[in-house]
Amino acid sequence: MLLKWLLTHSAGTSYTWNNPHVVTFLKSTGKTVPIPLTAVGGITVPDRCSYPLSFQPGKGWIYGTGLDWAGHLVERLSGQKLDDYFQSEILDKVGVKKGEITFYPARWGEEFKKRKAGMATRGKDGLEYHKLGEEPAENEAMGGEAGFGSMLAYITILADFLNPDGGKLLKKEYQEVLFRGCLTDESKTALNDGLKGDGRDWIVGWVYPTEEGPGGAGAGARYDWSPAGLVTTEPGTDGSRKRGFVQWGGAFNLAWFIDREAGVCGVFATQIVQPGDLKVRPLIKEFEEVIYSKL
Repeated sequence: MLLKWLLTHSAGTSYTWNNPHVVTFLKSTGKTVPIPLTAVGGITVPDRCSYPLSFQPGKGWIYGTGLDWAGHLVERLSGQKLDDYFQSEILDKVGVKKGEITFYPARWGEEFKKRKAGMATRGKDGLEYHKLGEEPAENEAMGGEAGFGSMLAYITILADFLNPDGGKLLKKEYQEVLFRGCLTDESKTALNDGLKGDGRDWIVGWVYPTEEGPGGAGAGARYDWSPAGLVTTEPGTDGSRKRGFVQWGGAFNLAWFIDREAGVCGVFATQIVQPGDLKVRPLIKEFEEVIYSKL
């Protein structure tokens, strides 16, 4: 039960950027907020993610460090580094070569370093591009952040879940869990209430509003959460998405989705630092709409 709560952001673990009480707690202990990934000698998940719960597990919903703790748990139970476990148990099975997705690109030599894309920040005069710095090689892998990978490798994984009879990674009965919600009624209510109005603005990607009534296509959508991501349980009015549509995104304005019923998946990626970039969000929406228009 605990693992399900961690994987569905209903365990009570949060981030510093979405919970001011955690910031107050960390400052009272004299810690830097947020705790940087560039600490000398590397840091662990407990170093970075140890602070009080926002609520009792299963009693609410807040996006947080559950995946980081789940990754930490995998390392403890398997006796392997998360990076190595991912490679042998996930990436090798779908034909993704070593180094194509990794927490430690510095380990894979000059060939991989040459392929790393730089980042960009948006200022008043447009985008300012800059190179990636050297990332520390020996932090404990953070299961919820700080991965590097090619989009070809990423969509190779997504595509494996389009087969409703099961793919290379999961048998049918296990795959089904990823496309249906796992939240308790209390957590589900908290999630959907949080996606009303401006509550969706922090999310990278396009999320249709949960409000009923005239709100355009998709208005009145309802959501749950699975170990894979945000699950559309009701697509709303006139929406193209089907029930079981799963989506999520990343801080640098990249978003992915899988719609098994429609038979499509996609990933949209940028390297723009500010999360929820207002110019990128409508492009993600258009990207999805164009794909559905071709079906």
